[in-house]
Amino acid sequence: MSNGIVICGLGAVPSEEATLEALAALGGCDEVFTILDAGSHRWLRGLLGKGEPFSTPAALLAAARRGRAGLAVWGHARTTSAQAEEVERLCAAEGVACSVLSSVSPLSSAAARAVCLLGWEKGTEKGLQAYDLEAYLKADVEACFPLVVFSETAQTADLKALAGALLKRYPKRHPILLFSASGVERVLALEELSAAAFSGGCVFVAPHAS
Repeated sequence: MSNGIVICGLGAVPSEEATLEALAALGGCDEVFTILDAGSHRWLRGLLGKGEPFSTPAALLAAARRGRAGLAVWGHARTTSAQAEEVERLCAAEGVACSVLSSVSPLSSAAARAVCLLGWEKGTEKGLQAYDLEAYLKADVEACFPLVVFSETAQTADLKALAGALLKRYPKRHPILLFSASGVERVLALEELSAAAFSGGCVFVAPHAS
């Protein structure tokens, strides 16, 4: 296989949503690097027999010059991973071959889970709002449409900031669906969100406020 980089998004819950195409592509690489939570990294390394945590774009490009390098990221490589986008830009600037495989989007994952867990009826919603967590905290967002907020690297402090922003627009007991890369999936009242301990890629879903 020729030198270069292949970037593979593994979905919002990698152990459930990684595609066969992504796993096959990563398996065919000489070296694999990951931008994943610890649990998903262990799962992928156990499956492939290889995989190291991503350190810097320079280290990844160096591996690509030695052989075929794979980068596994949370979510979708082109819509929810800032670091994957940076690597792709650097490859173009440095003349390193780079391909990106599509994956399950955290948005489609959220919609599917919300139908079951929050009681949404298919076809009844007229729209959907989706934001990266950092962007949502800076935005002026109405609560009249269902909301999806995703983060590649959320921490407990980010949950508290998100809860504060949401409480300005939704009632304290408004239901929030939280699911993470590790497979944890919970429906919480909004006021409980700030107390949740968390680290890693995650998605939040809130139905519209009536």
